[in-house]
Amino acid sequence: MSAGSDGGSPAEDARASLRARTRDQIRMRIVAQNEKLDAMDARDRMRVQVQALVEARKAIAARAEALDQHREDYEQSRARYQATLAEARECNGTACAQARADVLVQAKDVLTSAADRILALLAKTAERVEASDFDADVKADILAQIELDPADINALVVQIDAAQTRQEIIRLSKELRVKLVSAQRNAQHHLQRRAVVLMGRVQEGFAQIEDSLDAQIQALAQAGVDTTALSAKLQVYAQLVADSQVSFASAKSLVAQAQDATGDAKVALLQQAQDAVQASNDVLKQAHASLKELREDVRTAQLGVGADGGAEAQATA
Repeated sequence: MSAGSDGGSPAEDARASLRARTRDQIRMRIVAQNEKLDAMDARDRMRVQVQALVEARKAIAARAEALDQHREDYEQSRARYQATLAEARECNGTACAQARADVLVQAKDVLTSAADRILALLAKTAERVEASDFDADVKADILAQIELDPADINALVVQIDAAQTRQEIIRLSKELRVKLVSAQRNAQHHLQRRAVVLMGRVQEGFAQIEDSLDAQIQALAQAGVDTTALSAKLQVYAQLVADSQVSFASAKSLVAQAQDATGDAKVALLQQAQDAVQASNDVLKQAHASLKELREDVRTAQLGVGADGGAEAQATA
């Protein structure tokens, strides 16, 4: 079977193969780290995890600062380019040759700054993913892609440095623009995946609380308490949690679809996923308010049962 028999070009197949190998290597590293943590006692594991979290936050902050600096450098280089271009358009005579040369130099500077900005964004995204609690497969898949991208950017930087014509600069500018947009959208995708993971854990917590309250209300009923009102409030809470889970399921599906989407389709899916996560969160806020009242009522009923039991014991004595 030929290298491109699955529909991809040889270059695409080679890149996919490299990404798969990189993903496997990263996954092995992550699994080894997790196994090392699992082998520790709870106290040592907590200490290591807290230390890692502190270091990760520092690294992310440093990457964010570097990204801000690269963004500022890019804007400054772009301003210099615009000024040089304006001067070149007004030149005449022998000065025009030098003016055109200056424009080329400034254009290269703009593109190099843009490349640095993309590399900084990739580094920041990688730090965030490393610090996340994605499972090993998801984390390895994301990091494998991020690790391959800098090589593409650096290859473009080499071409930028060697460029001699306006046409080359225009072509490279377009290619860098595609890379920047892709990096930005992928970063947004990873953030949405993270939001979905966190929301999933919140959903699990709310469902567990529902089960716990149901058991407590049943115990009260067995103790002879009229639990009609409590059961009705639990039903309201359960319905809110169920409604939230509908939006959450939609968010999960949209984020999964965005994985292979590109361009405006990816942007639209990520926005819809963000809206779905927000909708799920909004309903959970209502569920939390309902939960607070229900817990107070259950606690009051439990105290009543305890007081009645205590009085009965004293009377018997």
